[in-house]
Amino acid sequence: MDILTVTPVAMIEQRFAFLRSTAYFISEYVNSSRCCDYFGVESTPVSQWETVMQNIVVMMRKMYQAKIEHDDLQWGNLLIVDEQPLLLDLDHMTVHTHHGLVYQRAWQRDIEHFKQFLARNPVAYNMFCAIYNSHFKEKKKNI
Repeated sequence: MDILTVTPVAMIEQRFAFLRSTAYFISEYVNSSRCCDYFGVESTPVSQWETVMQNIVVMMRKMYQAKIEHDDLQWGNLLIVDEQPLLLDLDHMTVHTHHGLVYQRAWQRDIEHFKQFLARNPVAYNMFCAIYNSHFKEKKKNI
């Protein structure tokens, strides 16, 4: 689906019979910035912010078109690699079968969750909202 994710190396589960108690996911190292650091309150807006934010919205659009619910879409679960978002924490993702009311509610929860964390930096929050709204309104007929 052309959505960047980390490359898995290993997974370790501790189980008691059929119940999973603890699981560890090990991925390859990625030289990146966490989204929460990149757009953090202490960060100074840079010219690349708009490009990175555009790329985040494009990733979200791909997720929407594929009917993917992340269920924990927060800026701590995104890395920024060469101005591209890399999605983390995939264990609760769900692929819905259609764009019905259940998916629409799940999608809105994902977006609101992302905006809630992003709201700590008003410049980044306003930039995201403007790009998201313009991008999704323009493309709405194709969704």
